[in-house]
Amino acid sequence: MTEERTSALILSGRFHLTNEQRQIYQLRKGLELDGFLRHMVYTAQPMALVPVSDFHVGAAGVNADGEVFLGVNIEFVGASFAQTVHAEQFLITLSRTYSSSPIVKIAVSAPPCGHCRQFLNEFDTEGKLEMLIGDEPPVPMSVLLPRAFGPSDLKVTEPFYSDPPEPLVEDDLDEAARRAALHSYVPYSGTRAGISVRTKSGKVFFGAALENAAYNPALPPLQAAIASAYAAGHHPDQITEVVLCQEEGGLINYEPQLRDLALSLSESVSFRTIYL
Repeated sequence: MTEERTSALILSGRFHLTNEQRQIYQLRKGLELDGFLRHMVYTAQPMALVPVSDFHVGAAGVNADGEVFLGVNIEFVGASFAQTVHAEQFLITLSRTYSSSPIVKIAVSAPPCGHCRQFLNEFDTEGKLEMLIGDEPPVPMSVLLPRAFGPSDLKVTEPFYSDPPEPLVEDDLDEAARRAALHSYVPYSGTRAGISVRTKSGKVFFGAALENAAYNPALPPLQAAIASAYAAGHHPDQITEVVLCQEEGGLINYEPQLRDLALSLSESVSFRTIYL
């Protein structure tokens, strides 16, 4: 597969390769798995949306079933740094949307920040996740994050990965947000939350809240939905409608911060909240 064809796949919204597709493309490139993941990282990296830092990060991960997922970092003008989507977060939320199989190896263009190491530790509690940083030899997460604080310290046993939501038959925003909320991973607050978005083309995407034992590295549902939309070739500024579905009276209220983020995408974005 030529560099041009690989780039075209990503530009057309192919941030997810099935095991069969991965094997075909990997064979065409004549690369071992590690080399293929590194290749996909550098192909995806230019797709990062970084109007603030201009620091492009790419990531590629493979799950236990051989599927490959890509990720890039996304920054938002007019929003706080806390709203940023890290490339590793992008990859993980995308993998969780499509599969119940955990990611077992990740290649990244730069060393993962502390925020991302903690985020990855949520499902990799034994530190066995293998990281490929640039062209360096593989290193386990147990080396990158020694003596990690994780779910077991808070007596949480809920699995991070679960069966993905059923595909929508119709582009119903409320139903998409509800399904996303039911697919959220929220063992710390118990406040299920999900978001659906509609783009100018009429396509609907959704994302689920992903909590973290350290709290701050959690990924809010709007960022997850934005990642899903961008992975399918839809820029965040193409989003026209946002629906948040969350627990009524829950310990967490996502509405204020996510409404602000939605309006930073476009002042004409429609935002409303429904409840489980």
